[in-house]
Amino acid sequence: MYIQLDIKEQLNSRGITTFAEREKGYLAFGGYSFPKEHFPKYDTDVFSFHFDENDNMELEEQRLSVPVMSYKKAILIGCSNNGDFFEDISFYNGEELVDTKRVVFPDILSNEPEEGPKVFGRFPYIHTKTTKVDYLQPSLWINTIEWTEEMVFDHIQFGDNPSIHLFAITLIPGSVENE
Repeated sequence: MYIQLDIKEQLNSRGITTFAEREKGYLAFGGYSFPKEHFPKYDTDVFSFHFDENDNMELEEQRLSVPVMSYKKAILIGCSNNGDFFEDISFYNGEELVDTKRVVFPDILSNEPEEGPKVFGRFPYIHTKTTKVDYLQPSLWINTIEWTEEMVFDHIQFGDNPSIHLFAITLIPGSVENE
């Protein structure tokens, strides 16, 4: 069972565009964006992407409510711009801090790191505000948080790092529900 988190209200940046919309892209100061026409092959029943005016969550201390239950894994799809970045993500049950995990997202143009996140999708080119650049192959990264013991939490608190962009978050429930 997978729980695709609805992050629609948290979306505050545009990182997926068609060629005609490329000037609206804003994954970095240069206006990078992923080509929308290559996204359908990555949209699955496990991960849900948004193709609205904003399509990703640039980290700005958002608080995301989730169904109260026990979880064993969190999967985040995202990238960084202007370098490889990390940020702490905190998990709360009410006001009680349950756990904090550090996540690392490589740059949109990085090659696969030796440790940590893996490539979720590599795209054949990238959009800038003015053109399509064929010699740059941007990547979305998959970052998995696993707990050795299941964690019960009802919200996730993100840090403030505008260089990190999250496109999808999926939680995998554990076996024990919080009643």
